[in-house]
Amino acid sequence: MSNNLLIKLEKISKVYKMGNTSVKAVDCISLEIKEGEFLGIMGASGSGKSTLMNILGILDSPTEGKYFLKGKDVSSLNDTEASLIRNKEIGFVFQTFNLIKGLTAFENVETPLIYAGIPKKRRKEIVEYYLEKMGIADRMNHKPNQLSGGQRQRVAIARALVNEPSIILADEPTGNLDSKTTAEIIELFHKIHNEGKTIVLVTHEHEIGKETERTVVLKDGKIVKEFKN
Repeated sequence: MSNNLLIKLEKISKVYKMGNTSVKAVDCISLEIKEGEFLGIMGASGSGKSTLMNILGILDSPTEGKYFLKGKDVSSLNDTEASLIRNKEIGFVFQTFNLIKGLTAFENVETPLIYAGIPKKRRKEIVEYYLEKMGIADRMNHKPNQLSGGQRQRVAIARALVNEPSIILADEPTGNLDSKTTAEIIELFHKIHNEGKTIVLVTHEHEIGKETERTVVLKDGKIVKEFKN
């Protein structure tokens, strides 16, 4: 882990209007994440984890506060600007894998590279490299319904990595997996982290949270605890 600051949140809040009521899903959170860090975000359902993850992933904008990514204020970008930065800087891994059903593993991993304008020959080299890295090159022509949950998550991780993002955001990445496959996927995240990648992993499971270097715990939209593992 370097001493370079990758992410800085300054008093971030997110308020949702529900009829005449306002709900503060994230409440004045300040947080710094360094390049190469493996951070866990923990908390029970409704603690604000997913909202914070959406803000970190520039999928949602804060109601108040500032979010700096690599020193650039990304708190209030328009949709086009947000999309460009997301595609370049952020890789997402979801609990439900979010693979496109009609596409093969190869085509799912290739999709971000098509959006990035990478030539076809180079795309093939990159996709094959990452599928090999994830130990799933022999399944590249299979569609998601022909893959196990662990295999689907490996495809999703490969897809998250192909654009060489600055950060991987993993939202409950082992939530749909059995214990053996969970251990394998966590081992993959350790490998990716050891190669220098910044990872933020959201989980409600203590055993998974302990696998990270540092953990912040949310409750009612606030950080209530922070500790090193």
